[in-house]
Amino acid sequence: MDAPSKRKAVLGLVFDAQNHVLLIRRTNESRWLFPGGKVELGESEEAAVVREVEEESGVRCRAEASLGRRIHPETQWELSYWLCSAASHQISPRNPHEIAEARFFSARAALTLLGDALYAPVRAVLSSRI
Repeated sequence: MDAPSKRKAVLGLVFDAQNHVLLIRRTNESRWLFPGGKVELGESEEAAVVREVEEESGVRCRAEASLGRRIHPETQWELSYWLCSAASHQISPRNPHEIAEARFFSARAALTLLGDALYAPVRAVLSSRI
């Protein structure tokens, strides 16, 4: 079992039917990110990513497959990446004080916005959808 102090989060690569991917921009940051957040006690990663995506963007999704995990080089958080499919397209973040913007982007645009430090399996998924 994980130590209670371990910082774990899930991130969703949420694709719509046109292979556009959902990104968010937090109010305190200028960069775009995948939606996601902490896994709550007793919650599965699949349930956490579905909950966090909807909370941060308003978009309902289905978690389809794990893409892997890593320790983030900047934050030292253990991140688990999930491939998800959008079940809705309505953008409506629940907490506008936390999320400034949420939007679907083409895979090509997302690769540009997300930068060079992107986790390799995630980069591969985005590249395959161009």
